Formats: sequence, C-alpha cells, structure tokens
Amino acid sequence: MRQLAWQVGSDGDMILPGGAGRMKFRYYPSGISLAMSAIQMDEDTQINFAADPTGCQVSAQYFIVGDSEIHLGNGEIRRWLSDTAMVIRSDTPGFHLKIGAGQVLRHVCISMYRDNIQSRIKSVLPPSLEALIQREGPVDVGISLRVTEQLKYLANELYNSETDSGLDSIRSETNAIRFLIEVLDLYGQDNVEELPQAPTVSGLRKEILAAIKGRIDQAPSIDLAEVISEDGNRISTGLLRQLFQTEYGISLATYQRSARLNAARNLLENDGVHVKEAAFACGYSHIGNFTRAYRNHFGEAPSSTRKRVVGH
Repeated sequence: MRQLAWQVGSDGDMILPGGAGRMKFRYYPSGISLAMSAIQMDEDTQINFAADPTGCQVSAQYFIVGDSEIHLGNGEIRRWLSDTAMVIRSDTPGFHLKIGAGQVLRHVCISMYRDNIQSRIKSVLPPSLEALIQREGPVDVGISLRVTEQLKYLANELYNSETDSGLDSIRSETNAIRFLIEVLDLYGQDNVEELPQAPTVSGLRKEILAAIKGRIDQAPSIDLAEVISEDGNRISTGLLRQLFQTEYGISLATYQRSARLNAARNLLENDGVHVKEAAFACGYSHIGNFTRAYRNHFGEAPSSTRKRVVGH
C-alpha cells in the first residue's frame, strides 16, 4: 500500500502521485482550518496525519463524493460515503485515511481547537454538544448527522472557492465558520442525550457476550445480524455493540472481520486452498474486497501467503 504523510499545521497543497488529485489545507486567523480533497487513487493508498501536540480538535465534515475509510487514533474506523456529514472530536495521537484503488473522495473538513470553541461560547449548550466539548480524557468520536440544504450549499461554496486573498479569502473564512456552526447546531438538535459513559458488563450480559463471541469463533462467516438476534434478543443492538466493545476492547464488527481473515489465512497456510475458495469460505463474495481487507490486516496479499506455503 502506498504511504503518504501530512504534517499537522502545514499550509498549502498536497499534490498526490500519478495525477490522482490533491488535498488542500488552509489556516485562518480566526483559528479555524479548512481541508479539502479531490482524490481518485490508482492503487491502495494510506494518507497518514501526524499527532497534533497542541490540543484536541472538533471537526465538521461533508462528503460530496466519497468512498474511503478514516482510522481514528484509538483504532475505530468510520466509513465515508457520498452526501453524508459527520462531526468528529479527536484527542488521541494521529489518524490515517485509507483510499482503495479506483475509489473517489471529494470532501470538505472544517476544524477548530476545542479550547478556541470553548472561549467563544458564552451561553448554555444542548446537553449532547456540552458533553462533546467538555468531556475530559482522550476520546475519539465520529458521529453521522442528517444533511441539510444549507450544509450542502456551504460545503459546495467552500469546495469551489479558488482564491486565498482579498475579499474571497474573507468570504471563504466566513463560510467555514458558518459551516462549523451549522454542523455543531445539527449535532445539538439531533442528539439530546449526553454522551454515555461506557456501560458496565456483568452477570447475564457477560454470558450473552461470551455466547456471541463463541459463535463467531466457531463460524466467522456467520451473519452478524443473525447472531445478535438469536443471542442478544434481550439487549438492544446498540447497547450490545457498546457492551462488546467494553468487554473485549474491540468493536463487534472488527472482531468478526478479524476472525474471518484469520480463518482465511488458516485455509491458505494449512489447507493450500485457492484464494477465491478461501474468500468464499470466509464470507466474502467479492475477491477485491477480500484481497484489500486481507492485505490491510496482514500486510501481504492472500496470493503471497499461498505462494509462500505451496510454492506456486
């Protein structure tokens, strides 16, 4: 996988290899920053963003066209899709963006340091927004939001802005501030509950989680919705996923993906099956998706694993 890097605080453009596009970064006097991407990769690429030692940021994102993954500093993964918006608060060091071969990304991201936001807000906030900003301790959260026409309009105005001087620069900074306010306002409206503390796991809950984990271990390709409905019907799906994360330190979806890939590796190494057979046996219907997931997980293609074992 091609590796690219961007240092936090660098103003300017990152021109991507092979005419694949660029990422544009601008930092304004108000303390707000703008990032825009126009990317289509010809091979799997990971763009690494260094840790920011100066503090945590809250960012507002809108994906004009998108098909990629952002890996937060705590290991959580968020999918970027077209015509979606997200608010992200990130405290843990660094993150990276993965873009697969042939995937396209066009997006706008507006960020501001939490301390700057706090110093500007003089009124009482909705509980969820207060919790997002005030919550102590390192936290990564990426929360999808409903998309409004105003949000789309501001995103496209920012994306299509060409100059960085004169009145256009002031207009761009004003739109960036309006965009961030719109996203935070939507977050405050749509999330009326405070961010919950991690739920406790005990007694019957532990038994249910262990049963689900055991079923995945025995049959990694099993349908996850079926597992949840059969073993976790006494717990809501959202709470069950939270409990699994708390108990095992990994999301339920990530655990199953890891189990599926480990099972595929076992087939390739010990049974000498072909790559396509291993993919289908472990629940992958698309070879390209399997190969990409396998390479990301083990650092080599499945064909390389098989070749190392069987010699051809």
